[in-house]
Amino acid sequence: MDADVQQEIAVRVQEAVAASQTTLLSQMESLITSNLSSFQQQIASQQKELADTQLNKIQGRILATDTYKFNKRSCEDQYKFNANVVEKVQEAVFHLNKEQPTQADVDSAAANLQQGNVLLQHRQKIIKLADSSELGWKLFQNMNQIHWQMMPRMKNVFIRHMVRHFGTTSETD
Repeated sequence: MDADVQQEIAVRVQEAVAASQTTLLSQMESLITSNLSSFQQQIASQQKELADTQLNKIQGRILATDTYKFNKRSCEDQYKFNANVVEKVQEAVFHLNKEQPTQADVDSAAANLQQGNVLLQHRQKIIKLADSSELGWKLFQNMNQIHWQMMPRMKNVFIRHMVRHFGTTSETD
């Protein structure tokens, strides 16, 4: 009987060890599968973000290097300006369209929208000044050749001077 008990204990221990090993193997398999799935999702998400970023850059370059030949300089300037605004808006949309946008993405989108807003406000100001000046767009085409390297206050003084001497306006801003 002592031998039978020992044999029974040995069989039960082997069954318990086998059951424990099966459970452990099953848990390890599910852990590995879960981690692998998560890793694959992260890689796919990163690849999508990279592809979208590259697509946005390519689209921006296409807009910037458009070979269309404009007949009027003012139309070309407006087209280039609009391309810059479109680029800023597309960048903002890109950051906000991510599956899980981070705070940095939201901040970057806000910065791009703010830059687009500044561009639009500046352009509106130029349009009003050009419309009120006898020289019109010619004044601002010459200013663009200078590349606006003057200090902001000097720009305003220069604009007021040019409008005062070459055009009539009641509003300079």
